[in-house]
Amino acid sequence: MSIIKNKTELLFHSFDHSNKEDIFYDLTLSEFKKLIYDLSKELNPNKITLTFDDGYFSIIPAIKYANLLGFKTKAYIITSKINFRGYLSEADIVGLHKIGTNIGSHSHSHIDLSKLNQQKLIYELKHSKFLLSKIIGKEITELSVPFGNYSKNVLKTCFDFYQFVAISKPYLKSEKKLIPRLSIHKSNHEKILFIKSVL
Repeated sequence: MSIIKNKTELLFHSFDHSNKEDIFYDLTLSEFKKLIYDLSKELNPNKITLTFDDGYFSIIPAIKYANLLGFKTKAYIITSKINFRGYLSEADIVGLHKIGTNIGSHSHSHIDLSKLNQQKLIYELKHSKFLLSKIIGKEITELSVPFGNYSKNVLKTCFDFYQFVAISKPYLKSEKKLIPRLSIHKSNHEKILFIKSVL
């Protein structure tokens, strides 16, 4: 396996225990700011993309700070959670889109796509894309696969609806349409040398 240079992206979820998130993946905003500030001093932030899965409301200040430092940002949204407490509203999504954050899908229901029959799989992909495209007035072209689980058929079906598919694995053989990502969590957010080695 080999690293795709300059294409691996960093994956974040939520900050400051703002909702019913997975505590393992939840960082404090201060931890996030320190990590990306340190990265910005050693690497060119314009060449690094920070991604945020699920669509928690707490990502807004994180994205704004990342933008100030020059990082590219993406938010992958669970569309069934839009407008629910602790998650982004339609207006929040439009606001992030307007400041340059790329909006992508994280499926409609955040379910393991590899366990669905074809009809339900298509619904999860197609309905989420429809809702988000309508919200921002632009076609959604990227999907983040929930839980990182997929089969050959899942990927093939994903590419029927999306141009790019992001997964939660940093090491891949060369594949132009798959986006490798390193998930940042409680156990590795201070390991800047390791994180740098992947980027």
